[in-house]
Amino acid sequence: MADSDVATQTMTPEEEVRVNSYVQLNKERQRVVDQRLESMGVGKPIVEEARVLVPAHETWEYRYLSIDGKRVLTPTYTARYETTYTVAAVKPGTWLVESVDATPLDELK
Repeated sequence: MADSDVATQTMTPEEEVRVNSYVQLNKERQRVVDQRLESMGVGKPIVEEARVLVPAHETWEYRYLSIDGKRVLTPTYTARYETTYTVAAVKPGTWLVESVDATPLDELK
């Protein structure tokens, strides 16, 4: 979609900047990423005052499309990550993703 606005309600403004930077990088390269979460395992959360660290193991499939999304530019790749989501309480009853620390377990294309 080349537009992170669909997810902005789930993240802090700082995380939105990080996500938008990746979207912009792909736009500059005249492509968009088409990705799908294939599997995700969640570990035991670690509570730190107004934050929770959520460890996870993720497997994604992704490929790059032309900027208009009409042409497939690459084969479909698989990427596995060890991730830690930091989720913060920004006001009573509202939790947002503050950051995502992702370590790739495979070579990224």
